[in-house]
Amino acid sequence: MKRLVVFLGALALLAGCSSPYNSVMSRKSALEGLYEYEGNTVRYTVRDVVIEATSLPREKLDLYFSIFQGGKYQNPFPGDAFAVYSVSVENRGGKPLIINTGRCFLFSEKGNPKTPEEYTSFYADLSLVDADRMEERMEAYKATIFRGSLSLGPGETVQRLMAFRRDKGMGENATLILSLYYGYDEVTVPFPFVVAE
Repeated sequence: MKRLVVFLGALALLAGCSSPYNSVMSRKSALEGLYEYEGNTVRYTVRDVVIEATSLPREKLDLYFSIFQGGKYQNPFPGDAFAVYSVSVENRGGKPLIINTGRCFLFSEKGNPKTPEEYTSFYADLSLVDADRMEERMEAYKATIFRGSLSLGPGETVQRLMAFRRDKGMGENATLILSLYYGYDEVTVPFPFVVAE
């Protein structure tokens, strides 16, 4: 638990670094939750659930991996082939919460909607593009990525990465759509990331 607190603190430091994204203090959403923007982090609170999504461009992704588990892993993502987001979910309520990555998407201004990169696809991509350090990269990927579905009990928090393969010409403006179940209620939340002009 102490490592998670230290790691989340370091992630907060990453989020506070200068960002190309517009910074808006907070606003109510149509979903009756509250959005807060700080640097390249979007925080959404609804009912007893707090979700944070942070865009991690290449330099911040390298910093993330230098901090994660004491720098045990190097950044496994080759070049700028992936749009990567750190996602943390906190269940402050009394109901179970389920996150299913099969119901999460990334919509960009160009290209098709993307689902998070699965383990087997990532492995195939690496073997075609960059087989160097394959085993180490796959271990880092498994240790940090959201995979399949994950259940959080009351009072639990999780932080993992979501990676989406970039299309050629894919712009920086994107909306990350996260879908989860809080008890029997489905909560779908858009996280807009818009580059400042």
